[in-house]
Amino acid sequence: MKKRFLLLLACCAGLSAGLSCTTRKVPSSPPASPPGQAAADAEASNDAVAAANLRREQDESLAAAEAKAKKIQDAATAKALKKAQAEAARQAKSPQSATPAATATKALSAKEQKLNDLNSRYINGQITPEEYHTERAKIVAEPDAPDAPAPAK
Repeated sequence: MKKRFLLLLACCAGLSAGLSCTTRKVPSSPPASPPGQAAADAEASNDAVAAANLRREQDESLAAAEAKAKKIQDAATAKALKKAQAEAARQAKSPQSATPAATATKALSAKEQKLNDLNSRYINGQITPEEYHTERAKIVAEPDAPDAPAPAK
């Protein structure tokens, strides 16, 4: 009896999933069963159908939830893309982005300029290594000049 129920349940589950039942054929006239067996078989059949219907409803509910989540995600992605495009358009229209001062690095200090000039003269062979190191030590020892002159009091 239990084997028959499981076979019926498996067949019903396969049919609800769109599969064909490939199990062995059950004889058309079942062997004589004890009294009350027909009612138990009918109840088992009803339980199998109910289980298959419940599974189908769960699958449909899951599919609907996944579709809703995808729709929400797509809407969020579209909103973020629209926001990024608006920001890019706003930055393109900004007058500050067109000025070269906005993209240029800060000006080199006087000490850095002297060191760069000394380095290029050394690389080009215009001064000896001894002269390079002597002049470099002098430049590094100089006090840093303030960026802007102090206001008079």
